[in-house]
Amino acid sequence: MKFSADNPILTFESLQFYTFHERTTHRRILQILDPKNNEEQCELAIDLARFKFNDKILIHYEIELEEKTRIGHYIIQTCAKELKKLFSTLSSDEKRHAQIIEKQYHIHTGQMGWEA
Repeated sequence: MKFSADNPILTFESLQFYTFHERTTHRRILQILDPKNNEEQCELAIDLARFKFNDKILIHYEIELEEKTRIGHYIIQTCAKELKKLFSTLSSDEKRHAQIIEKQYHIHTGQMGWEA
């Protein structure tokens, strides 16, 4: 086995694992601050992952809301309700995607649906 900390692909190939897609990820983090004291109340992270399988490209978006304080919890509830309103106006394909996002919301928060 050849180990290369600088080149994980070579390391995996030496173990007879092969790359079947390329992935690039971009994350944008928005901190929601209390205007009175600049304390972070919650965080909104938006991820864009781009997978390339041979000549096909798949793009996946993920939205994460994380509370940092008790007040942040209420801000997240408001954001989630607004996202639900937005998703209710989508086409059937877009709604299927929204259902996947809602399932991820449940997995991350333990709450059913968008309403807390």
